[in-house]
Amino acid sequence: MTESIQNLIDYIFNVENPIVSSILFVTTIFVFIIIFFKYFVFPFISRFQKEKEQLELKNAKLMALFAELDPDPLIRIDINGNVIISNLAAKKILSNEKIIGKNIKDIFPKLDFKFDLTGNNSSQKKVHKIGNKYFLILLRSDSELKISHLYFRDITEQVHNEKKIDTYQKQLKKFSEDLQNKIEEERNQISKTLHDGVGQSLSLLRIKLNNYHDKFCNSNSNDDLIEIINSLEETIAELKRISYSLKPRNLEAMGLKMAISQLIDEITIQTGIKGDLNFSDDNTRFDERIEINLFRIVQESLNNIVKYSKATNFAIQLISGKNFIRLIISDNGIGFNPEKVLKRSGLNGGMGLLNIKERVDSIGGTLKIDSQDKNGTVIIIELPNKILQYETN
Repeated sequence: MTESIQNLIDYIFNVENPIVSSILFVTTIFVFIIIFFKYFVFPFISRFQKEKEQLELKNAKLMALFAELDPDPLIRIDINGNVIISNLAAKKILSNEKIIGKNIKDIFPKLDFKFDLTGNNSSQKKVHKIGNKYFLILLRSDSELKISHLYFRDITEQVHNEKKIDTYQKQLKKFSEDLQNKIEEERNQISKTLHDGVGQSLSLLRIKLNNYHDKFCNSNSNDDLIEIINSLEETIAELKRISYSLKPRNLEAMGLKMAISQLIDEITIQTGIKGDLNFSDDNTRFDERIEINLFRIVQESLNNIVKYSKATNFAIQLISGKNFIRLIISDNGIGFNPEKVLKRSGLNGGMGLLNIKERVDSIGGTLKIDSQDKNGTVIIIELPNKILQYETN
């Protein structure tokens, strides 16, 4: 028995045994791998990790240096909105306040940025006032790095210039309104002078000439006097037309519909262009200033139709609703490009469309022009309901 065990032990530990050889081979390989990783791989990984950390540190220092050298303020924040770093320019606009570690919402409570670093990279823009200056603040977020940057650009001068431009535009609009009102006053005065002064004198002269002719001339004699009387009649008729053009008396006495209707009749008689008029409420009257401006807009539009459109028909519609008043002027003419016409107004082109736009602006309305080549033109003017003044019985 003892001899058998001894034989088994000798067999097991015999180097010629395949199992023992395999175990020794595997053990040798394993030891070699351990030595290789311990003295070659692990030191290489450790060295690589240190080099990576050093590179990241250098990169961070370089980014910080760039941030410091940037003339525009810059603030870097983490995923929670806490300030990581800020450059000198940022410290200056914050009066050198210590902001590192503070939450950006505590520093700028009115800056309603969404600091979301869980999604894709994004950017947001806001205009924000800091002290006496205005800044365009750009938020750039990086979801991978889990950081955001706030870039500040001083636009104070731009904002002040925009405010000046806005002030100038308001002053120009007020000047335009005052000018339009002054022109209407002058027109009224000239119309009154022509009608009550020159018109009355010419009418009196016509009566005297007719009396003279009836008293001293035979019905078929003195053709020269008859010709003078006929010329005087034409002059009086032309004077009435001019006086009405300056101040349409039907507008004041009978309202907008009657004045426009008479204008359409004159256009049709003089040019042959047929016109159609449609009012949603015949009895509604508006503020005097509104009525004269709407009449002048129609007058200018019809003048443009006669001069340029080559139309054979036009239509005017006025709709007075509960919250709006809408004037629509359309024709079947050749159409035009509104933008080009407005750009060359006062240069190579006329002032008609510009006058219409200024009048619409002066009464607080909106102007829309839909015009295409060979498809006619539609002008839509809409005014707020607040201008409604009264209704006739």
